Amino acid sequence: MYSDNSVSLAHVKLTDISPGDKPWEVHRAHADTIQSYYNADPWKRKRAERVRQCAQALEFAWVTDEQTGECRIKLHNTQFCRVRHCPVCEWRKSLRWKARFYQAIPQIIEQYPTSRFLFLTLTVRNCQVEELRETIRWMNHAWGKFIKRRRIARQVQGWIRATEVTKNPRDDTAHPHFHCFLQVPASYFDGKNYIKAADWQEMWRQSLGVDYQPMTNIKPVKDVNAGIKETLKYSAKPQQLAQDQDWFLAFADQVHKLRFMASGGALKNVLKDDVSKEEMIHTDETEESADQDPQPGPTFDWFPSEKHYFKR
Repeated sequence: MYSDNSVSLAHVKLTDISPGDKPWEVHRAHADTIQSYYNADPWKRKRAERVRQCAQALEFAWVTDEQTGECRIKLHNTQFCRVRHCPVCEWRKSLRWKARFYQAIPQIIEQYPTSRFLFLTLTVRNCQVEELRETIRWMNHAWGKFIKRRRIARQVQGWIRATEVTKNPRDDTAHPHFHCFLQVPASYFDGKNYIKAADWQEMWRQSLGVDYQPMTNIKPVKDVNAGIKETLKYSAKPQQLAQDQDWFLAFADQVHKLRFMASGGALKNVLKDDVSKEEMIHTDETEESADQDPQPGPTFDWFPSEKHYFKR
C-alpha cells in the first residue's frame, strides 16, 4: 500500500476506471469522520480502529456483461468492520436488503397475485438525543398495538418496518420515525375497506397514548422498487452523523443493540438481520452468479488525505 504522502496525479483513481463506484469514496470519507469521533472516546477506541481498517483496500475482478459483452470491474473482496454506524457497512447492508427484497418479489406476486402496497410514515414529537432509547422503545411498543388493531390487522397481509433517526439542525433534537412498507389485498381500495389518512393518524395516536396528533403519511406504492428503496435506507443519514461529534456519540450510546428493522406477516421472511460478508460484497447478485469464477482485476487503496481510492 502506498504511504499517504506518496500520491501523485499520475496515480489512477477508482473513479477514473469506474465512475459508478463513486459511492465507495463518499462513504469511506464519512467513515473517516466517524472513526475520529469514536477515537475521541477512550472507551470506543477499539471500535475506531475497526472502522479505520474497513474497506481500506478494494479488490476487483473483471466481469463481462452478458448482454453487451462489455468488460468492467466488479468488487471481489474487501474487509468490512461491521461496526454499527460505519457508513460503509451500513450502505452495503442497505443494498443487500434491497436486493433480497427484489429477488423475493416474484414469489410474493405468485403467492399474492392481486396484492397492492402502501408506504406509511409514522412519527412522534422530537426528543432530546439523551431520551432517544426510551422514545424508540415506546414507539416499538405502540407499533405492537397499532399493527394488531382490528381495522389494520384485517387489511395488512405483511409489513416491513424500518426505524430512522434524523437530527433537527435548529435545536439538535432527535427525530425518530418509522418507514413502513405494507402489503394489502386489492380489496383494500374498495369503499368499505379503505382506511383514510385521518384514520391512520388517529389509530397511531391512540396506540401511542398521546394527546396530540402525530404527523403521519400514507400513500399507495406505484413502483414497488422505489417503495422498498425508501423503506430500506439508512437508519441514520451518514452526512448528518458526521457533523457533530458529541451528538453522534450520544446517539450511538442511545441506540446500542436496538433493532431498527422488523417485519411480519407475509413479508416476515423476506429480510433477516444477519448479512454475510459475501452478501455485502455481491449486493446485487444471486448466490449462483456470486459463485462464478472471477478473473483477477485491479486493487485500489484508500488515501484519507486525498479522499480517493488509488490503484495499487
